[in-house]
Amino acid sequence: MIEYARDRFKENNVEFACLDIEEAELNKKYDLVISNATFQWFNDLGGTVNKLVQSLKNDGVLAFSTFGHMTFNELHFSYETARKKLKIGEEFPPSQKFCNAKEILKICSETFEGLESFEFDTVKKESLEYEYFYTVREFLDSVKKIGANNSNKERKVNTALTKEMIRVYEEMFKANGLVRATYHCIFITARKKLAANTRRLVNAVV
Repeated sequence: MIEYARDRFKENNVEFACLDIEEAELNKKYDLVISNATFQWFNDLGGTVNKLVQSLKNDGVLAFSTFGHMTFNELHFSYETARKKLKIGEEFPPSQKFCNAKEILKICSETFEGLESFEFDTVKKESLEYEYFYTVREFLDSVKKIGANNSNKERKVNTALTKEMIRVYEEMFKANGLVRATYHCIFITARKKLAANTRRLVNAVV
């Protein structure tokens, strides 16, 4: 992906780096930090958000999209239905579960409140998008490709449970020869600015 971006944007003032944002040190200040479908994989969402907003200039913007709790609801419903029918105890689901918008905003708000002398204007939007596949297996392969089952990759597969889950999925969520998968998309934009009391102090000093 980064090589594709380099080929598209050859300006001298653009730098590209491939790194783990949770581990990387950000030594510069930025006008804009933008991310697409990445925040849901963070191990420490609050800590990473704090790092990113600390790296913003005054009036800088943090804008990101992430997956919400209704993502893959068909898959989770089918898994739970199959598990209960087969009387199988709690096991790791076939994909991870995601936070809802309120939980994400709470984490962001707590991070923003910890920054003295700054306040944030925050905007949130949500939408449901649907993707269709010829088979459940095809959908499950797509889940693997985006890393949604990474946290469960070491566990053994229960063949009977998987077969029953696929049967339920196709019975409940297949129409016109296609199975449906839901993506719950959450979009959050936050603008960093000096708090009102700090602005008054700056004006007085000037």
